[in-house]
Amino acid sequence: MKYSPILPAVSLLFLAACSGAGGGTSLDQKLQNPLYAQKYYEDLVSHMVSLQIHNDPILKKSDIKSVVDKARLNGVTLAQNAAKQKDKGPHGIFVSDNDEVAGSVLLLGTTLYIGPDFYLAPGPSTHFYLTTVTDPRTVQFPDNTAVDLGPVQDAYGAQTLHVPSSKDTAHTLVLFDTQMKKIFGFAQLAE
Repeated sequence: MKYSPILPAVSLLFLAACSGAGGGTSLDQKLQNPLYAQKYYEDLVSHMVSLQIHNDPILKKSDIKSVVDKARLNGVTLAQNAAKQKDKGPHGIFVSDNDEVAGSVLLLGTTLYIGPDFYLAPGPSTHFYLTTVTDPRTVQFPDNTAVDLGPVQDAYGAQTLHVPSSKDTAHTLVLFDTQMKKIFGFAQLAE
C-alpha cells in the first residue's frame, strides 16, 4: 500500500476541529472571528479540492470520500457566510510606512476582529487605539478622541478585542507603542 502524507494531515485537521485544542483558544472560538473563519474555510475547501484533483487514494474509501465532499461543500457555504460579515461593519487594512504592520480588521458592533493575516514587528508596549482621526500621522497622537483598547495580544495572527460602545464613530484603528511614542501603523475603517 502506497503511503499518502495527506491522510495524516486530514486526520489532524479533523481532530483539531473536534478537540478545540491549541494555544488556549479553541477552534470554535477562533471561528467566531469572520476574518479568521473566511481564511480557514477557504483553505479547507482548497485542501479538499486538492485531494480530488490529485485523485488521492484515500478517496477510494466511500466513507472518506463522503467526509471530504461534505467538508468541501460545507466549507464553501461557511467561507461565503464569513465573507458577507465584512458588509455588516466598517473594515480596513493596516498600512505602515516601514512595513512594521500588515493585516485586515473588521468592526462589528462592540467587537473588533483582527484577521489571520495580521503581522506586527513587536515593540516594547504596542497598543490598539481607536480614534475619530482619519490619519493619525497628521495629529499629535494619541489625540483627544483616541481610546486605548489595550496591548496587542499577539504580534502574529487573528485576535478579538472589545470596543466601548461609545466608539461607534471611530474612523481609524491605530497601533501605537506607548513607551516608544511611535505609530507602527493604522487601518482606516470604512463600510
